[in-house]
Amino acid sequence: MKKIVALFLFFHLLFSIQLVSPVIREISENETVYIGKIGPGQTIAVEVYPKVFEGGKFGRGGNYDYAYAWALPPKWKSTPSKIYGNPLQVSLTSPPDAKEGNYTIEINVEDEGNGELLGVYRFFVMVEITHDTLGLSVKPQKQTVGIDQPAVFTITIENKVDSGDILIISSQGVLGWEFSKPVYVPPRSNKSVTYEIVYGEEELFAGKIYAQSQSSSVVRQEAGFAVDVHSDFISDCKAVNHGTLLFSPFEGLIYSLAGIIGAFL
Repeated sequence: MKKIVALFLFFHLLFSIQLVSPVIREISENETVYIGKIGPGQTIAVEVYPKVFEGGKFGRGGNYDYAYAWALPPKWKSTPSKIYGNPLQVSLTSPPDAKEGNYTIEINVEDEGNGELLGVYRFFVMVEITHDTLGLSVKPQKQTVGIDQPAVFTITIENKVDSGDILIISSQGVLGWEFSKPVYVPPRSNKSVTYEIVYGEEELFAGKIYAQSQSSSVVRQEAGFAVDVHSDFISDCKAVNHGTLLFSPFEGLIYSLAGIIGAFL
């Protein structure tokens, strides 16, 4: 019996398991591996391939059945894998007020009931928390348009970290044209949305675009924009068709002509 136990321990120490996400690599027991950056309140998933090809009952490997996090840092949360999942996925969620820095978390992978004599395989993941998770830009920063002509802006959101996030994009500064919409941005990617303003009077507006993470109030960016709405010949021609104006016969003839021009613009 002692020989069997010793043989099991020998093979258990020799083999490694395969980490498949968020990085792909083999990982030895008790090893620590850096898996990436996330922001406060965000979630990162650790995925492990359940099959090993060494160790176990006959030294030919077997399948691990579930995985879970152990000894989490304060206020962190985790979701264990589904039993017999492929891959075995453990989700790790930082607190919304997480401080910047590196956090090390123990992951255990188990053979249910030790039926294949694989035992518990333990390794550690290091997650970096950063508050610099988000980039936001508005282009162009200023638009000059005529009355009742659209000012179109492109809002681009950059996700700088290794966790996807839902961001609430909103605007302030142009009365009647405020908006708010959720936008999902995958890890390490950009997403663009269009913002359009049409105004019926001469005015100079200075507004703001905001991007706010649903995960944490710490993750927030803003960018400014401006709209200069002024009268020009084309917009005046179009405006004539919006109502009846009283003029002298000569002026009436001129504005009628302008209205006809505006109808075709």
